[in-house]
Formats: sequence, structure tokens, C-alpha cells
Amino acid sequence: MSTKLNWRSIIKETVEKFKRYSIPDPISSTEFILANVLNCKRADLLLRLDEHPKEDEMERFNNLVSRRLKREPLQYILGEWEFMGLNFILDRTVAIPRPETEILVENAAKFVKNCEKPVVGLELGVGCGNIILSMLKMTNNLFMFGCDINLKPLELTRKNASLMGIEAGIELVISDLFSNFEGKFDIILSNPPYISSKYLDNEAQPEIKFEPREALDGGEDGLEIIRKIFEIAPDFLVDGGIIFMEFGSDNLDKVEKLGSTIFREYEIIYDYSGLSRVFKGVK
Repeated sequence: MSTKLNWRSIIKETVEKFKRYSIPDPISSTEFILANVLNCKRADLLLRLDEHPKEDEMERFNNLVSRRLKREPLQYILGEWEFMGLNFILDRTVAIPRPETEILVENAAKFVKNCEKPVVGLELGVGCGNIILSMLKMTNNLFMFGCDINLKPLELTRKNASLMGIEAGIELVISDLFSNFEGKFDIILSNPPYISSKYLDNEAQPEIKFEPREALDGGEDGLEIIRKIFEIAPDFLVDGGIIFMEFGSDNLDKVEKLGSTIFREYEIIYDYSGLSRVFKGVK
């Protein structure tokens, strides 16, 4: 049994509905959902617009649209998202990978590639593994340790590593920052929680409410975790070792002041929107 409307008409109706409910990016949201239902790429939808959906396809499509109308992030609805050209499985136990974080990976990978010897690194807070696994895919002289305070992100990272065939390049540990580590690393990476509690409570878009609070909340001023990392990281870096850490551009002056007193060299890296995004510190 199939509906009388074809996908072309259903897409049009859905886009208009998303617009009425002020859903961001209504066209791409609709296309991503439909591609997920039909198990095809977005680019292939053009070939299927005149098809009439089967009953089970229409039921699944309506279910996913309903979730988006409740402002659940598209990434959780789909259960996967792209980062650095790679596909990552994810769910609501981890924060959503964001494109601005790619600038951290690009700069960290450049450092690793310029090293003549094998590099050992640590990522604090792996999430779904988008940083640590992208680094491994972009380099061939890197071994990474990764940690998270919860088990689920480590399981997701391990699953994504397995799907990419690079699980031999990582070791994952449950740890509150550095608490379960010894020794020193050539490079430390982190995209820590850096959004202020007040912003999350009062100003954040509805979608953010679906993400795990502990992955986003940086305390009263957004710097609670960043301060801890700055204080401890030098003890876990070799001489000449480097930390790459993402932060909120609203805290540029404070991050620069903190980092400049701890690291002998530092650089502020800006993202493609021109916003300060990554602190690079050299021990």
C-alpha cells in the first residue's frame, strides 16, 4: 500500500511545515530525513522524487519529522553525522560534532605530520570519537589515548573506530581528565565544555537541551574545565609538547591571559568564520 502523494509533494509540504514551526534549515532537514528513510544519499533523492512512498516508509518519515518538530537535533534523529568527511555514529549520550572543531583537527594533524618520529597523543573527552579518529585517519605516525568520564562515549568511539578499521591506533580509558593517566604525551587535544551555565539555562536554542549537559557546561564563566586542563596539562606534556584546546570566542581575553602564563609559547587559532577558536600552547 502506498500514499497518493509522491515524495516531491511530501517534501514540499514538510518544508512548509518546518518553516511554520521555525525549524532551522528546513530544506536540508527534510532532505536528510528522507535520505535516511530511503537509505540513500541526498544527491540520489532527485532520482526518486516521483516515487510514491510505501506505508512503512511514510510511517518512518512522519515519525522522524515529528521528532524534528519537537526540536530534537537532526544528528540524533539520523543517528549519525559527518565530520572531516568521515561518518560518525552518535546518540544523545555525546555532544554533536560541529564544523568549527575541524580547525583544531587540521592544525593538530599538521603538527603530527611534521614530526619525524612516532607521536603519542591524548584526547580529553572523546565524545563519539570525531577528533581522535579524524586525527588517526589523517596521519600515519600517531598513536592516541582517549578518555571520557562516562563509558558510553568510549563505546561509541570504539564502535566508530571499528567501522573505520583503525581500532589498533587507540587506547580508551575511563578517566576524569588526567586522573587515570601517567607519563607524558607529545600532544594533548581537547574540546572541553566551555559554554556558560547561564547561557545554557536562558539563551541556548532548544536543540541544545537534547545534548548531554556535562559535555557543554563550562560553569559560571565557561572556563571551569579549561582552567583545570591548563593547570594540569604541562605535567603530562614532554618538553616541546603541544596542546590544542577549543574554547568559546567570548572568552578570548581570559583564555589568552591564562594560557600565556603557563606555556612558553602560544597561538590563538581562528576558525573560518573569523572567530577565535583554538588555543595552541607549547610547553
